[in-house]
Amino acid sequence: SNQLRWGSLGWHAGILVLLVGHVVPVLVPGLWQALTSIPVFLITVEVIGVVAAFLALSGLCVLLYRRPTSARISAVTTTADYLLLLLLIAQVLVGISVASGARWGAAWSASTTTPYLWSLATFQPQPEYITGLPPTVKLHLVLAWCFFLVIPFTRLVHVFSVPIAYLWRPPQKVV
Repeated sequence: SNQLRWGSLGWHAGILVLLVGHVVPVLVPGLWQALTSIPVFLITVEVIGVVAAFLALSGLCVLLYRRPTSARISAVTTTADYLLLLLLIAQVLVGISVASGARWGAAWSASTTTPYLWSLATFQPQPEYITGLPPTVKLHLVLAWCFFLVIPFTRLVHVFSVPIAYLWRPPQKVV
């Protein structure tokens, strides 16, 4: 349906851009810091991030609206699915709040959240990296952990499979 097309397209396009913007600084923090020290790059990255966030948010809102308004979809929707959608909407809204309230996060996150995340990945947590961050940034992190805790109980578990075969298979007609 058109709702699925526009909701899914907006959500996936927006979230993929946002994921790249969140993962690249973690994987190559030195390069990211060098790039974000260039004002034009920093402003471009911030603008792209905010546009992607609004695109993802609009897609999520369409997908949330679609759940209770379509009898077929409503019949298979669980409470966990609604919880996940609301959690994602909250996460995107808080992310937009971080982008507008804690300006230039693309630049400072490489020296705060990146070392914090690496400390978790190496099983040597160092929360001091994030203790001085604004409350909205901390809420963004908490919502991210809540999101990861909820995923296994929802349909979003599909993110752990990489459907490469979809790129080459012919489109299916469901009758």
